[in-house]
Amino acid sequence: MTAGSGLEAAEREELKRLHKLTADQAKTIEILKEATAFFAKESDR
Repeated sequence: MTAGSGLEAAEREELKRLHKLTADQAKTIEILKEATAFFAKESDR
């Protein structure tokens, strides 16, 4: 364990990976929300 960080290298890498995954999923959710709104609007025609 490195001094001050409280996390081992493998834990820091896993945390970095999970942060990226979370950000990617948030982008996907936004795109799906926009697509849902678009298709809901189109189906009202």
